Order: sequence, then C-alpha cells, then structure tokens
Amino acid sequence: MPGRTRTLRFVIVAVLALMAPLLTPLAAEASAPPAPAVGSCHTYDWNTFLGVSDSSAPVSCSGPHVARTVFVGRLWTDEAYSSMLNDPKIIQYMVKQCLVPTQQAIGPWKTVAVAGYDGSFFVPTSAEYGAGARWFRCDVSLPGAGHLYPIPNQHPLASPLSPGQSRCIHLTSQGGLPVACAAPHSYRAAGVVWVPGSAYPSRSTWLAVAQAHCPPIVRTSRWYLTGVSSVRWSAGDHYLTCYRPTTT
Repeated sequence: MPGRTRTLRFVIVAVLALMAPLLTPLAAEASAPPAPAVGSCHTYDWNTFLGVSDSSAPVSCSGPHVARTVFVGRLWTDEAYSSMLNDPKIIQYMVKQCLVPTQQAIGPWKTVAVAGYDGSFFVPTSAEYGAGARWFRCDVSLPGAGHLYPIPNQHPLASPLSPGQSRCIHLTSQGGLPVACAAPHSYRAAGVVWVPGSAYPSRSTWLAVAQAHCPPIVRTSRWYLTGVSSVRWSAGDHYLTCYRPTTT
C-alpha cells in the first residue's frame, strides 16, 4: 500500500470485490488500544499523509490543522500485518467505506468534483495491530504537490469553496496530479458535466462526453479532464470535470 495508492484520488480505477465482513468480534480485540474518534483533527506532515499509520495526537479543531477524521471503520481480519497492508480486498474495502463520509464532509458530489480536498485512510501501527487494534480511519485533507494546506473548521468543508481550495491539476512526468489550487498548477477546474447512464462509462465514452461539452465550458482550445472511479460512480457521482489552462 505504498504512497498514493492509499488515497482516494479522483482517477478512473478498477474496483476489486469487497471483503465480506464477519459478524463476530476477533479475539485479539479484547485488549486492543482505543480506536480514533470521528471528528478529531490532525497536523501531520506530507510523509505521514503518504504513509499507512499516524500515531500523532489529535489537535483542537479550533486551531490550525490539516486533516479531519470523518469515519472510523473495522478491519475484519487476523492476517499478518504485512499481508493486511498489501491485501487488495482490504484496501478496496477501506476505500469503499471511506468514500461517502469523505463526500459528505466536503459537500455535494458536484462540489467534490471541483474541490481540491482529498480523502485518505490510516490503519493501526504494527505494534497496535499486534495488540489487537482492528480499526481503520478515514481523513479528509487539502493536498498540493508535496504539501498539505490548512483546512477550515466548518461543515461541509467546501461551503463556500475558496479559490485556493478549488481543484487544479499539477503536471508531473507521470501525468496530471489533482491538487488544491493553492499549489503550483497548470490547469484549474472550470466546470462539470453530468454523464448520463447507469453503466460505468468506458474511456472512449468519457472522452466523447468531454469533447462535446468541455470546450464551451473552458472557452479555450487547450483543456484537461478527469472522470471518476467506478466505486464513486456507483455511489452516485457521475460528474466529469473540465479544466482550463492557467499560468499560476
């Protein structure tokens, strides 16, 4: 689960089958350390954001903070720690569980489509897992390119959405990275298009919809687009985002 594979980035990805939850407590949980609290705020750094665990203490939400916990779920597994970190079923299970609480913390799907906020998840440390901890935590943050920006103490986070909190695209050698517009960027979200239908669109469908609708939104011959993952589509987000170039 290295780096950005643990974030809920706004890209088109395949979704694996979800892990079926068990209905009985795991024996190891009897003496487990307490789980994190929904609503807690945090000030971790970029390396922690890219990591798998965060053992720092929460901070007051009335003061500066870069993340807020919006959901705490349960890991229904007793497999080895290293195996758990790399189990695609568990990763996709956490992504699925984090998705809607993350959306609700940011705003309606139409707002999420143009906001720079992102979701991520954390699991217990190896020592906590060994002591019986079986939780996972979903956080919302405002990432740039190697930096986390402060988030407001309000709900939803993107109401109103400030220019610096909007979603932009930072171009890298690997392609475009969605970031908060406070970060260096090459494209800024200019508007969204609702993609009709019930079946998840193919790549060619995303492109066809964008070619038909993005030019009048961006009003320039050069533009950028992002779609959504199939899990977000299933959750009700059918928005395609159109971006116009910037010089910022």
